[in-house]
Amino acid sequence: MSKRVAIYARVSTQEQVENGNSLEFQVDKLKAYCQLHELKVVGEYIDAGISGAKFDRPALNRLKEDIEKIDIVLIYKLDRLSRSIKDTMLLIEDIFKPNNIDLISLSENFDTSQAMGMATIGMLSTFAQLERETIKERMIAGKLQAVKNGKYINHAPFGYKKVDGKLVKDENTRKCVEFIFEKLLEGISTTQIAKMLELNGYAKLRTALWHYNTVNRFARKKVYCGHTPLMGIVVENTHEAYITDEEQEYIIKQLDSRNCCPSKARKRSFTTIFRGLINCPTCHRKMSVTRSPRKDKTYLVRYKCKYCQLDKKSKYYLGEEIIEEALLKYFKECCFNFKFEKNKVKLPTRNYEKEISMQENKKFKLQRAWLDNLINDKELRKLQSDIDVRIELLKKEQQEQFNILENQRKEVKIKDLSLNFTKVFNKITTEEKVKLLNAFIEDISINVETIRISEKMNRYNVDIRDVRFK
Repeated sequence: MSKRVAIYARVSTQEQVENGNSLEFQVDKLKAYCQLHELKVVGEYIDAGISGAKFDRPALNRLKEDIEKIDIVLIYKLDRLSRSIKDTMLLIEDIFKPNNIDLISLSENFDTSQAMGMATIGMLSTFAQLERETIKERMIAGKLQAVKNGKYINHAPFGYKKVDGKLVKDENTRKCVEFIFEKLLEGISTTQIAKMLELNGYAKLRTALWHYNTVNRFARKKVYCGHTPLMGIVVENTHEAYITDEEQEYIIKQLDSRNCCPSKARKRSFTTIFRGLINCPTCHRKMSVTRSPRKDKTYLVRYKCKYCQLDKKSKYYLGEEIIEEALLKYFKECCFNFKFEKNKVKLPTRNYEKEISMQENKKFKLQRAWLDNLINDKELRKLQSDIDVRIELLKKEQQEQFNILENQRKEVKIKDLSLNFTKVFNKITTEEKVKLLNAFIEDISINVETIRISEKMNRYNVDIRDVRFK
């Protein structure tokens, strides 16, 4: 019986151009070797345009999955398999040898079953890795030289564009970047700058909304000082700058000092019950919180959507008391909508994991029978397909059982919570209410009815549409 051979071939794009070791050339030579030695090719595993430095390759991964069908792995040259000593030895010692698989290289003519063959592999792997590191160094040097010559090889950052390979200021976004650095130098916080960018009409320049983290990242990028960072190296004075190095150093120092010391805004922060929980009924994003003082020295807390406000869509200013009242009503009515006793189902005890494992074991036995030529390819595919159908059915039944049990568990919790929610909620402090809601609620969706009282005043009726639990 002839031995089963897996042909493995690989090229990277650069090697195809420089060396001419095309995939067709490698595969033809390997097939000719198999014909000459009367070896049976059971699979061709081809990685096109993928570096040998990577261990995670599609064709190589398939080869490892099909390892039980193979007696010999045939390659044109060792560096086609890997350019890393560690990865080469891992394949041979941990995958090929335990499965009694020989590795044959057409060019180097070695045999992994002998000590000398293993020593040869060690030396060849060393040279392959050395060559990879040399190629990498040449690429880095080439890129650095290109940058020094005025070429910009990265993606153009916001505020710039590439013209003939060089970085120049983009007139469409230049004023926005100048505005950011002007405000940073004035000492305005990144949060305030983000809001000012939206209000000054710069929102349309980006697909995403402006955020204080975005402004913070802009402030720290060396590219805005006229330098190009590349692979851990900064090439200086490659293009026109927006700010000087001294100005950037001053800005970063200001930002870092604010991170260490709480700002005035943080000291004025206040506790609100539904912060981060209420979804806007129009755009479904989270509503923000504002508060204003009353005459009795208490505060009126209201929830609004800043996104709808910027887009000039429906604007709501919902009082915290209205939302709290709607939530209590929701839980009060919620407990009467559940029919817990009727939903309870006594499920049969069944070990799905064991049954699935038994089916998987049958598949393994079929593969062994196929390898021993007891069944043909067509029979193997049909029998495995039947087993896969049974496994999917078992998994589906297992998931359904899990969902029923999970829903029963949730219903019991919600019942207990809803029966006692109003009683508990009215007795605890605002801080305790925040902790309670955030412990079991993911978010709250609402419906809002707007009632016009006068030209400048509206009244809102709020209903809880849905509460998503954690």
